[in-house]
Amino acid sequence: TRESQVAVVVAAMGETTDLLLQAATIAADGEFEKAQRLAVRVGDQALENAKGSVATEQLKASLSDHVADLSRLLQGISLLRESSPQTIDEILSHGERISAVVLAAILKGEGLEAVFVDARDWVRTDDSFGQAQVDFVTTQNQLEALKESWADAIPINTGFLGRSADGKTTTLGRNGSDYTATLVAQILGASEVQFWADLPGVMTADPQLVSDAYPLRTMSYMEAVELANYGGRIFHPRTMMPLMESRIPLRILNCKDPEDSGTLASRGAAAHPPWPR
Repeated sequence: TRESQVAVVVAAMGETTDLLLQAATIAADGEFEKAQRLAVRVGDQALENAKGSVATEQLKASLSDHVADLSRLLQGISLLRESSPQTIDEILSHGERISAVVLAAILKGEGLEAVFVDARDWVRTDDSFGQAQVDFVTTQNQLEALKESWADAIPINTGFLGRSADGKTTTLGRNGSDYTATLVAQILGASEVQFWADLPGVMTADPQLVSDAYPLRTMSYMEAVELANYGGRIFHPRTMMPLMESRIPLRILNCKDPEDSGTLASRGAAAHPPWPR
């Protein structure tokens, strides 16, 4: 939309998703107290990441609510000695929700207007828990209606999450937060999507395995999809579809070096010439 307008989509922080999955597994073995300690750890780590925010008391209360809700869910799993895909999605949703609450608090602490947006309020899906499919028309209508409430604030959306027609929490599967971001871009008519990672763009190889790997500066949408089909972790074919349909460019940037230009994926760009070595 306007050049000055930014919409943010967040994923869960650090090891949060792994901790939540671990907590659910432990609870299913009947070890509720051990699982609960992991839920508390998730809340403590989130508060540590927001250290220095002026919204500390409000944030503490919000994080406490998340931990309490997680504890109730884990206790239920512990009593039943099983966890369904639906319950796992509800538990995992706290990762993105906590992340969005924390970032909104940090931005407010910096004097910026920011508003927490639960993507479940606009992403409509089926009930394929763990790998939900998006109903695009309903999703588009709901987001366009919701955006009016943001005014001039920066919306901090939870990635990865949706809600079925009967109100159940769902998750979008692999790279779900990236998919949420490209949906936001398509529906709101963004000029560019930016993915922030810990690498200087899309690399020619895994830099942990290949010492002379280097970042590509440009690539086409189809090259990105091909990478995804061969297991590239940065992309997923479903993530790219909204961009291909709307012709919105995608830039992969390095959070450790914000000034670097990263990799630009677009309709006309290509990684060659020269071909990657």
